[in-house]
Amino acid sequence: MKNMKPKTVLVTGAARGLGLELVRHHLQRGDHVAAWVRSSGPALEALRSASPQLLVMQADISRTVQVRQAADTLKQHWQQLDILYNNAGIYRAADLADLAETDLDQLSSMYEINAVGALRVAQQMLPLLHDGSVILNVSSEAGSLGQCWRKSEYAYAMSKAALNMGSLILSRAVKEQGIRVFVVHPGYLKTEMGGPGATDDTAERAACLAQITLNPQKIPADRIYIDHLGQPLPW
Repeated sequence: MKNMKPKTVLVTGAARGLGLELVRHHLQRGDHVAAWVRSSGPALEALRSASPQLLVMQADISRTVQVRQAADTLKQHWQQLDILYNNAGIYRAADLADLAETDLDQLSSMYEINAVGALRVAQQMLPLLHDGSVILNVSSEAGSLGQCWRKSEYAYAMSKAALNMGSLILSRAVKEQGIRVFVVHPGYLKTEMGGPGATDDTAERAACLAQITLNPQKIPADRIYIDHLGQPLPW
């Protein structure tokens, strides 16, 4: 169903998986969507061909210059941003190795994308955010210190924990402007990153995340780190 009041929505990591489904969901609502990708894909290009309200832009969020350039281009199209999904992230199967076999030089590259990348995008989008805007940073239960059960995955878990902390600080920094920040574990999604053991439907979880960003008032003001249903997770 088309929305009577279209939102302006930015999705990073939008070429596939959860990002693509977030784009699809908001287009179906009638929203104006900007999809940021390192490289596009056939499914996203099909949406672009069918949807004049979709902007597809190239931006590697590990590169500040590229993020700034994409932001400057977006500012030529939009006067404000209602919803920001910081969805872009990476996972490497090699991260499953124990410490003795872990390539610690890979930690920094995963940090640059999974943790710092979201802040790069938020930093450049601040001028477009307003009272009522929502930032949703896609994290993971892997970033929780309170329920850590892992014996490996150092880079991924540490990068998500860093994203959680950055999101908490950001939420406090923009609170007086009326901007909400959420950091969300969407589940174990049936995507390329999720792998063969994933159990959760990506389109269904995208719809759940959209419910969070479209109805932030339904979630208590002090609740930031949550699951796809808005329930709190332990930091």
